[in-house]
Amino acid sequence: MDLTPFKDIIKERCGLSFDDVRNAILEEGIRKRMSGRGMESPAMYLFVLVSEQGEFNDLVNLVTINETYFFREHAHLKLLTERLVSEKLADKSPNGKLRILSAGCSTGEEPYSIALYLMEKYGAGINGFISVIGADIDGAAIESAQNGIFGSHSFRGFPDNLKKKYFEECGCNRYKIKDFVREKVEFRRLNLLSDSYPEELKMLDIIFYRNVSIYFEPGTQRSIFSNLAGLLREDGYLFLSATETLSHNFGILSLVEMDGMFFFRNKRERDPGCKTHDAGMVVKRCALNGENAANSPRRNAQSASCIVDYALGVSHKAPDTGAFFDEALSFAKGKRYVEALEKIEAIPENDRFFVRAHMLKAGILINMKNMKEAETACMRGIEADRWCLEGYLLLGLIYKMQNDYENALKRFREALYIQSSSWPAHFYLAELYGSAGEPEKACREYEITERLLAKGDMPDYGFTFFPVSFPAENMARLCKHKVSELRNRMKKERIG
Repeated sequence: MDLTPFKDIIKERCGLSFDDVRNAILEEGIRKRMSGRGMESPAMYLFVLVSEQGEFNDLVNLVTINETYFFREHAHLKLLTERLVSEKLADKSPNGKLRILSAGCSTGEEPYSIALYLMEKYGAGINGFISVIGADIDGAAIESAQNGIFGSHSFRGFPDNLKKKYFEECGCNRYKIKDFVREKVEFRRLNLLSDSYPEELKMLDIIFYRNVSIYFEPGTQRSIFSNLAGLLREDGYLFLSATETLSHNFGILSLVEMDGMFFFRNKRERDPGCKTHDAGMVVKRCALNGENAANSPRRNAQSASCIVDYALGVSHKAPDTGAFFDEALSFAKGKRYVEALEKIEAIPENDRFFVRAHMLKAGILINMKNMKEAETACMRGIEADRWCLEGYLLLGLIYKMQNDYENALKRFREALYIQSSSWPAHFYLAELYGSAGEPEKACREYEITERLLAKGDMPDYGFTFFPVSFPAENMARLCKHKVSELRNRMKKERIG
């Protein structure tokens, strides 16, 4: 099927873009809608899509992945309730309301999470001085949010006491948010790529725009970011997810840091409560692993040694860290793990091999069943290189092996934000969805994995050292078998 005209109309109307991986999702959605309309010709369906806004909305609803859950990236919510709300309310008139928008809110978990955090801090009467709005292009998602009924998947890591307090069970392991919470949040349709936004969304104090921009290409990301920035009051705040923030530092808003978190502020003057950063400074900070390089114990020891040797006229030749790494990798492949780890420790943290060395270290430690230290090695590598794909893949594997579903899912999805064509990330997501009783999502991820492997242009798995049992062709067959097995099971369940 030629997807080009379909991609063009979707991009033109709502800015959504589809890379090679997400093309599979689009094609599957088109075929489902054609089947639902009794059509066999893609050209005829394209004509209907262009001429009927309702059908266009139905297709967009189908191909938009609504992956969300309560208290996602809860550190942002804690900062909101502990620091920002009190600051913003202090500037309000007695009758003024603090206005918060969740842009791209999907089925409502994020705006409800905001309301719940606020109610826990300030009580049930928050709607007297705070307004929470959820907005999304997906009409079906908005309707679901307004109904307020959620499955168990939305409660990953959610405290049981809060579930009992704010939700009531409504059968089939589903829960309905109580009316006194539901009335705290207003929902509305919003196309983020519209030339203008509704007047009632202007003069906002805080915007959450997290885990949404992955659907858009860079030019569209900048346009939406600029439009959202235009909705903020002076000194208003805009939050993106941790993996998206640095790539959105366009110079439109000031990038600031508070309590170790980066977000944006509609002001250029410095403020005592938060530090302003440019992108270069943030990257340098990440590269230094979160510590002052001049005060690093290891750096100080090396510097002191150099000073003494310089005074004595001793010349130094830089150590061949590349050779250290190659030896460590050779030892690891020979299962001489202790010797490999000793070589890795000889590579300093400011060295160009530091990140790869820590990914190798993490892979070795996983094979040694030392998950805690493997996790630490991954985190050190990610702190040095925020876009280290392998670090997120290995963290996902660590959490998967420990049956930590929430964190495993988070890490594999973060890997896809970095590289959407990472077939290991898609494969392990499929495994997670399958084990969580979500066969449709599992099938989708297995099918994407199979398509990626069929290309045959990916010589490695994305791991420095982590043996994968099957060659690519066997893995593709495994995915095909898994899809067939899951679909047969779903068919039997429907018949039964």
